[in-house]
Amino acid sequence: MTDSILSDKDIDSLKKLFYSGSDANDFLAFEILKKHPLPESFFGLLVCVAMTNKSITNDMLAYLDSSLNKIQKDIIIRTSTEVDMRLTLSQAYYQRDHKLEFNSKDALDIYHAHFLRRGESLRDFLIYDDGSHPDRKLAFDKLMKEELYWYNFSIPGLLYDEMETFAQKIISGNSRSSFYRLGLHGLKSNRIPSSIKTKKFESIAISMHHSYNEFPDFIFDFQSPKKLSIALNESSKIPSDWSTFSELTEIEFTGEGYIFDDFDFIQSLPKLKSIRIPYHKVESPNSLIAKKTIPIANRLQYATLEGYEISPKLEQKTINRIASAVGKSILSEDEKRKYFQLLVSVHDLKKLHQLSFNDLLHLLNINHKDLSSVLSGHIDKLSKSGAESLNKKSLLYIAGTPRKKKSEIKKKLSELNITLTNKPDDKITHVVLAKAPKEYKSLVGRDLTLVSEQDLYDNFKKEAPGFIEEAVKAGDTELNDNLHQLLFNEDPSNVAIGLEMIKGSGVHEELVDTLLVVYKTCSDAKMRGEAKKLLVQNAPEEYLPLINDAQRFTGLEKVKAQDINKKLRKIAKNSSRELAAKMSLLLHWRYKKGLRYILYHFKKPCEQRSLALKAMMEGTHLNFASGLGFTTWHGRDLDDITFYNMTTPVPFPIDVVESIEKIESANFHNCKFKSLPKNVGELKDLKELDLSFNFLGSIPKSIQNMTKLEHLDLRANQFKSFPESLRGLTNLKTLDLRHNNIMDPKAEPLSIPEDIRSDLKNCNILV
Repeated sequence: MTDSILSDKDIDSLKKLFYSGSDANDFLAFEILKKHPLPESFFGLLVCVAMTNKSITNDMLAYLDSSLNKIQKDIIIRTSTEVDMRLTLSQAYYQRDHKLEFNSKDALDIYHAHFLRRGESLRDFLIYDDGSHPDRKLAFDKLMKEELYWYNFSIPGLLYDEMETFAQKIISGNSRSSFYRLGLHGLKSNRIPSSIKTKKFESIAISMHHSYNEFPDFIFDFQSPKKLSIALNESSKIPSDWSTFSELTEIEFTGEGYIFDDFDFIQSLPKLKSIRIPYHKVESPNSLIAKKTIPIANRLQYATLEGYEISPKLEQKTINRIASAVGKSILSEDEKRKYFQLLVSVHDLKKLHQLSFNDLLHLLNINHKDLSSVLSGHIDKLSKSGAESLNKKSLLYIAGTPRKKKSEIKKKLSELNITLTNKPDDKITHVVLAKAPKEYKSLVGRDLTLVSEQDLYDNFKKEAPGFIEEAVKAGDTELNDNLHQLLFNEDPSNVAIGLEMIKGSGVHEELVDTLLVVYKTCSDAKMRGEAKKLLVQNAPEEYLPLINDAQRFTGLEKVKAQDINKKLRKIAKNSSRELAAKMSLLLHWRYKKGLRYILYHFKKPCEQRSLALKAMMEGTHLNFASGLGFTTWHGRDLDDITFYNMTTPVPFPIDVVESIEKIESANFHNCKFKSLPKNVGELKDLKELDLSFNFLGSIPKSIQNMTKLEHLDLRANQFKSFPESLRGLTNLKTLDLRHNNIMDPKAEPLSIPEDIRSDLKNCNILV
């Protein structure tokens, strides 16, 4: 083997040495080979040796240096340090950047070499081979000897006849008609044996051989799966009709290079909840504008942005929802593109720059929950004193659907000698922009006085109040109190009487919260519907997201505090933390439940927290334990109680002194406090303090400022000795220290030294 060019016989001999998988043979063959130019047929084989024999990796890289690019060198070095070389190469195949590492011929040679050397990469070899490799039968025979599982049909690049044989091995003797997963990888044709297609699979994953560019239409021969993964390339063409997949909920398009110019195919997928297209592109953001929300789960890449500046802070799901809302609107295609660009340019719709009258006309036709309240704010700014300028010479037109009935508005306007017209003709002087003004084109560019819908209703209350509003204004609080009693009655017939009284008689602002409670908590669906109608017509704009939220709180008498808290968190997510806090306060007002949400999420002094603390006051008694809503253990046998060493995310409410002038007693039973603030002594007016069933092990010295304290309950905490800071509480009459330590049921009662008993001689100390 001294010639510069190796003979065919020499090449075969060297390959056999490398294929043996022996490190010694690798060194021997390489010593011979490196004296000669690199034969073309050795490239993939040597890459595999470099990856799998790390003792020769550096020398092999030096020999192959001129034939490798930087990415290929990096993958060889990285793979040579991995325990499982096959895993790394499989990732290179299934992920998008495998083309950048090794071409299909070299990848086939690498997998083939790994199969012969170590018996690994068998499936990858079958996937890359086009069916003509001389060792294919050897690989297939080895595959048939592997243990196969009925629940996972993973078919790696088999030919049609091979698939039939392979599938029969799994199917024979198994009576199951339904399987979990089917994987068809590196397929060589569009033909699939009927023995496979007639089986039902929950999940199907398909990728074609790199030489096959057409979409795998045979997938529609399968019974409808729930999950689907299909590899696309730049030449693929997605069919428009997927109606046979009526159960499909998730789809992922793997591969790379395809550009989605539309998503029309999802119209035929009624249960689709998620699309993932991680390495493909979308023609432009305009492709997302459709009448059905396109449930894309990953951040998109666009082939062209066409002037778009999409906010990087916007989540893809938010973009999808905005696109759907725009797509469903009656705007023209050009208008849809224009306003979609506008809406996705900001990370928060509240950050939209000041909108013009014409912009408002268009945007009000886009039904998006976060947009409506934002538009109301812009209308308020533009309308200024529009309602006040209405007089008997005015001609008012309402564009769109107002919250109140038009007949009711017309009646109120007639009382004020103001004319309402049903046509947007040239004579109108004032316009109210309400929801979905379909006739927007006839108003574009007009010089009209804009009237805020809310300002119009406020003007009604001031100039033409209803019977109830007049009565309340005149000081008749009894009528208002009677309405509260009717609406908060458990009997739906009484609620119906209260709602009937309100209709047409005006909804005073004090009744709005009452109606909101009825709407969210009443068990009678009809009464809830009536309450919602009144709220939509009369509640302030800022209440609308809460009114439109789907959360209900029926049967609160039996509902646990944590379940109420979960629903309030959903309201916060769908609308705002402030509206969730509002609902929290209203639920406590009606049912004495629900404040946990505010206590968990408003930990620093603020208006919501202050209102919650005030709501927990019963005269001069602070019932914090009731507001927090944990289980009450008073009166229970300790042997029947399971204690968990958990703490609450709620801080001790020492800030209550800023909201409440005088607190003479406080209940912090089972609030799961581990410690008290150093300035707890600021509660200096306390006469009774219940801190039982917590996890306290010490008491701050500032408690000595509670000079009026007479009764202190510290049962079932974690005191291991008498808290010295209690010595100065000379007015104490009762000190309960029983059942410490609660986490150790075998613990002895606390020992009280005689000098302490002498200092607290007027106190009954219970241990």
